[in-house]
Amino acid sequence: MRFILLLVILIFQTALYAQEPEKIISGIIQAQQPIKHIRAYTVRHDTLVTGHIRTMQGWVSLTADTADRIFGFRFFAAPENGRTASIYDGQYSFFIDHEKKEFTKYSQPEMLDAIMGYPGGQLIWKDLMRIDTSTATGFRVHEDDQHYYLRILLPDITRYDVIKRSKELTISKKTFLPVAVRQHQETLGKVQDLYYSVSRIQVNEEGIAYDFSQERYPAGYKPEEDAPNKQLLALQGKKLPAFSLTGFDGSPLSSDDFKGKLILLDFWEVWCGPCVASMPRVKELYEKYKSSGLEVIGIIHQTEHLKTARLLLEKIKPGFKMALGNEQMKNNFSLQAVPLYILVNRTGNIVLVSEGFPETLEEMIRTYL
Repeated sequence: MRFILLLVILIFQTALYAQEPEKIISGIIQAQQPIKHIRAYTVRHDTLVTGHIRTMQGWVSLTADTADRIFGFRFFAAPENGRTASIYDGQYSFFIDHEKKEFTKYSQPEMLDAIMGYPGGQLIWKDLMRIDTSTATGFRVHEDDQHYYLRILLPDITRYDVIKRSKELTISKKTFLPVAVRQHQETLGKVQDLYYSVSRIQVNEEGIAYDFSQERYPAGYKPEEDAPNKQLLALQGKKLPAFSLTGFDGSPLSSDDFKGKLILLDFWEVWCGPCVASMPRVKELYEKYKSSGLEVIGIIHQTEHLKTARLLLEKIKPGFKMALGNEQMKNNFSLQAVPLYILVNRTGNIVLVSEGFPETLEEMIRTYL
C-alpha cells in the first residue's frame, strides 16, 4: 500500500512538472545552487547559417563565481586534440596555443567574452552552470522516460531578420541538471542550430577543479604583445596600399576614387556576429559625417556568401559602398580575422587599425575630418 502511495505521488509530481515549466526551472535552480565545481566532456555540433556543419569536443571545467558579471563562473576548456586551451580566471581571458607556444590575453572588460570564439571556449555554454531565462518570451515542455525538454522561447531580432529564436535544455530526471542545450534561430530563410551535449559529468568531486592560482601558460610561451598580427599593426602611420575591387553592384572600385576623403574600411563576413552587430553603428557614423567627407567601404572576401550578404544588407540598409575583396587586398592587410576596421586620413595615411569595433572611432573621425 505504501509503495502504491509513493508511486501515485511520483506520477503526480511528474505530471505537475510536465504541465508547469516554472516548476522545472525551479528544480533546475535548486539542483544547480550547490554546484561549486563541475567537469564534463562536451560535444558541440553546429549547423551554421552559411550551410557549414562542424563538430568539436573536449573537456570543460567550471568553477562558480557569483561575483563575476561576465559569465558567473571561471573556466578551463581544452579541445580533445590537446593543441589549445581557453581559460577565463575572473579577471583575464587566455587562449593558449601549445603548437605555436604562444598565448593571447584579454584584459579589457568588453573583450573578456571574446574567448568564447576560440577553440575550447566554443565548448562553454552558460546554462550548464546557471540556467538563464532572463530574456524568455515563453516556455514549452515535453518529456520522455529519462529527460524533460524545456524549450525557452527568445525574442526575434527583427532588424537583422533573426527569427524563431529558442534554446531547448535537456534536463536529466535523475539529477535535474542540464545535459544538453540546442540553440536555434533562422536568418534570411536559413537555419542556424548549435547543439551542446555533456557526458561523464562530475560535480563537486575532489580534484576536478582547475587551479586558477597556477601559471596559465608554460614558461617560454610568447606573450600577447609578441603574438599579434605584426604585419597588420605595422601599417599604422603608413600609406594605404592601393586597391582595385569590384562593388556588389559589379562596378569597379579603387583607392583612387577616394583621394582627399577620410576612408573607413570595414572588413566583415556574414557569419561574423560582431561584424553584423557593429554595422548599424558604422551606418550611424556614415550618415552623421558623410557630408563632411567620410567614406565607408564594407568588404567581404568569402564570395560564396555574396547572396546571403545581399539579403542581410537589404535588412540593414547601411547606405555605404560594399565591395568584394581579393587576394591582393587580403595579403596587403594580412587579413586574419574580422571584424577589422582601417581608418585612412585625407592624405592617404592609415591612422587606425582595429580588430574589433573601436569605441574611440567617432572621436577619431571627428579629429581627422
